[in-house]
Amino acid sequence: MDYTDVLLCLTQAKQSYSSGNYNDMKSNGAIVMKDVQDCNSKAYDSPELTRNNQDLEDVTMIIMILANFLAGKY
Repeated sequence: MDYTDVLLCLTQAKQSYSSGNYNDMKSNGAIVMKDVQDCNSKAYDSPELTRNNQDLEDVTMIIMILANFLAGKY
């Protein structure tokens, strides 16, 4: 995982939100989640990285839930 790629996905999620394209917003969130999980599987001896990734995963989960809500899936 490259945090530059994650920031790009989050920026694209923001743009998708602004344009009302909630499916793309959720898709970008899913990419971030996968990247975080991949990074966690490699961060054996870095509790700080794991903690930061958990924060990022929590924020991304909120984005994905919001995207589903705005798309009328709840």
